[in-house]
Amino acid sequence: MLWWLLPSIIGTILSLYTARQAGLMMRPPSGTYMTALSVMIAWWCAGQWASFLWNDLDYRLLVAKLQYLAIATVPILWFSVALTFSGYGRFLQRWYPVLWLMPVATIALAFSNQYHLQVWSRFTIAPDSLALEIEYGPWFSTHVTYSYSAVTIATLMLALKIGFTRGRRLQFMAVILSPLIVIAVNAPYILGIDLLPFDPTPSGFAVACLILLFALRQHMFATLPVAREYTLEKLNDGIVVIDDHGLIADSNPAARQIFGVELMRIGRHFSEALPAGISLNADVSTEVQLPDRRWLDIRISRLQSIDGPTRGQVALIRDVTREKGLQASLLQSQKELEALNSKLNNLAHTDELTGLANRRSLYERVRSEWSRSTRHKKPLSMILIDFDNFKLINDNYGHQVGDQVLQRASGIVRQIIRPEDLAARHGGEELAILLPDTNAKDAVDIAQRLGAALEALQYHDEAGQAFVVTVSSGVASRCPNDKSPDMMIARADKALYQSKADGRNRVTLADAVNG
Repeated sequence: MLWWLLPSIIGTILSLYTARQAGLMMRPPSGTYMTALSVMIAWWCAGQWASFLWNDLDYRLLVAKLQYLAIATVPILWFSVALTFSGYGRFLQRWYPVLWLMPVATIALAFSNQYHLQVWSRFTIAPDSLALEIEYGPWFSTHVTYSYSAVTIATLMLALKIGFTRGRRLQFMAVILSPLIVIAVNAPYILGIDLLPFDPTPSGFAVACLILLFALRQHMFATLPVAREYTLEKLNDGIVVIDDHGLIADSNPAARQIFGVELMRIGRHFSEALPAGISLNADVSTEVQLPDRRWLDIRISRLQSIDGPTRGQVALIRDVTREKGLQASLLQSQKELEALNSKLNNLAHTDELTGLANRRSLYERVRSEWSRSTRHKKPLSMILIDFDNFKLINDNYGHQVGDQVLQRASGIVRQIIRPEDLAARHGGEELAILLPDTNAKDAVDIAQRLGAALEALQYHDEAGQAFVVTVSSGVASRCPNDKSPDMMIARADKALYQSKADGRNRVTLADAVNG
């Protein structure tokens, strides 16, 4: 007879363990209700094996009444788990007192059954046996109808919430199978079909607890699986779950759309979908281009299980082709803008006709070199060059020929001066040469070389007649009496006019003029 105790003892142990795991792994309030449900199942199972410990009618009746604390509340607790887990917590809070009216009435009637026989009309022990001979009263049918309705509605709500979709079929089956097992073993007993010499309901709950425990250990009742339809399934980014061997364990529709259904087939190696060189052995974050020229941002992270060790990886894949295109366009626009800024800056500092620095750029550089010369006590010189009788060139040959003279002469000047020197168009047909770290003597030499080179240059008019142009130059070097760069330039200009007054085609040093 001891084997009669074994199913209900197992049910008690498994239910208590399930209660502990539910408290650890599920969030309130559904976790709280799940814990309470498991405790009540354990209470029911404990009452089953406890009733066999003493073959006394009063004792057996008392245990049966105590069992009704669980029998009446388990359906409502299961219903509460389903409602909170399915997102109807507010509805449950509002109608909770009404839901408990029937269980409270059932418990009260069970404990006062001797006065009205509503729960049991006959409750006796079978002769020469531990089995009970029970006939149920009118209220028991009401209780069974209410309980079955609560369990059925709760099961349907959970099943609809989870859905029979790819990746959730196992948990869907667990939700459906658990109450079906209880109903399958309980229904024959309450209908009076004695397949066993004892109530098999606790045994059914033992199996149900085992299934629920399995579901909990697989994290089937965590928030993530139930919400998967509204999160992973709806994400525009691809999600691929990879096992310890690099094989695909799951993927969402976005990942299958990015890579194709065949490459995302469960059990296929994830590396087959990726370009060569992407490692799955460590956390990576990289951008790769597929053969079809799409760009993907791939981030692979390790998965951490609750008990500590890593369990494969999860890959987050974003199609960033559009972003890369916009980025390339932005970079191209930036380069074009930089080129335009450079061109504008060049135009702002360059004379359009001669290609030399303009007057503004010249004076900016003069101020800078003047400061450097002051700090380091270095010499600084300036040459002013004016084309002799340039007005006659414009009058006799036309302004177009005059412009060609300025352009060709400017090219010769750039060839002769040093890279650190600055040649500029000072105005009209007048050029200026700024010579850093150059004393008066060297500046005169440079001016003479420039004059000779420009005089040797031949020009041609529209008729093909050759002519030459000479230049007059004035040279000034910084001296102690110069208080500003303008004073040095003014002395160079005065020397230039002296060259013209002395007959042109010559170089005059400002120091000699002032002396």
